Amino acid sequence: MTELTFTSQAGHADPYNDVELDVLFASNGRSIRVPAFWAGDDIWKVRFAAPAEGDWTYETICTFTTGPGPNDAGLCAQTGTIRATPYAGDNPLLLHGRLQVSESQRYLEHVDGTPFLWIGDTWWMGLTTRLDWPEGFQTLAADRVSAGFSAIQIITGPYPDMTAWDPRGRSEAGFPFADNFERISPAYYDAADLKIGHLVQSGLMPCIVGMWGYYLPQIGVERIKRYWRYIVARYSAYPVCWCIAGEAAMPYYLSENKESEAQEQKSGWTEVTRYVHDVDGHDNPVTIHPTQFGRQQVEDPGVLDFEMLQTGHGGFKSLINNVEAVRESRAI
Repeated sequence: MTELTFTSQAGHADPYNDVELDVLFASNGRSIRVPAFWAGDDIWKVRFAAPAEGDWTYETICTFTTGPGPNDAGLCAQTGTIRATPYAGDNPLLLHGRLQVSESQRYLEHVDGTPFLWIGDTWWMGLTTRLDWPEGFQTLAADRVSAGFSAIQIITGPYPDMTAWDPRGRSEAGFPFADNFERISPAYYDAADLKIGHLVQSGLMPCIVGMWGYYLPQIGVERIKRYWRYIVARYSAYPVCWCIAGEAAMPYYLSENKESEAQEQKSGWTEVTRYVHDVDGHDNPVTIHPTQFGRQQVEDPGVLDFEMLQTGHGGFKSLINNVEAVRESRAI
């Protein structure tokens, strides 16, 4: 993975909302456009994982959401070349590449055709202080590697079973959002980078869940799309899976408008899912966490690359229910 840094020379008042910076990489007739992310102050960064070795040229593209914007010579029309070399280690995620659905539609595989067996562990709040860095996080990751796990399901935004500003949702650097969801907190994601990167280095594929579904009516679709653009910019260069939202169409537990909010969430998360496909030039697979079946959480099941099931929390007692859920899902 290559990380490039660009420094604004214009001093934008609201960089997270006012500036969209993309970088177009090209090699041998192939081009890939990936978003950059605001890293705090006047700094933007882009992360790129070339799908083929060789020289790749790049050019930055600025979009100012509030109008034409300033001529920012530090961000706009920057060009250069990077050289991609083959990976030489034995980490299966880096050796075989990111995931995709097999041609038969029956299983997941790496881009080189090597089958991937999803044995996942759920660390919903692994980016908070409930799992300390580095000792606690690294100890748990090593244990899961030794036990044969291959994926870690982890949330990068507001968490379930609480409200957005509940202290239990804090990391060492605070909350994911600031200013009533108007802006992101770069420091939160600087801390998250250490944990997400360590999972990949350990050979554990991060299944990144954007947030819990019931936040959509509170935050709004457009702000969530901007947030997801940020998450894609931060982590799409890694071999990850996107899980758009948790229990996506289920309203907040104490809601007095559950029927209307359920429909709002189903429609909104469908729009967000399409958007994530559009902005992820690395083309990581996309799913959604359901109350039962993933395709029931969106208006168009075609926006999902594969089905995720919620199969119970009863250990081996859930096994029969799991088998029946798979059968029913395949029959729908």
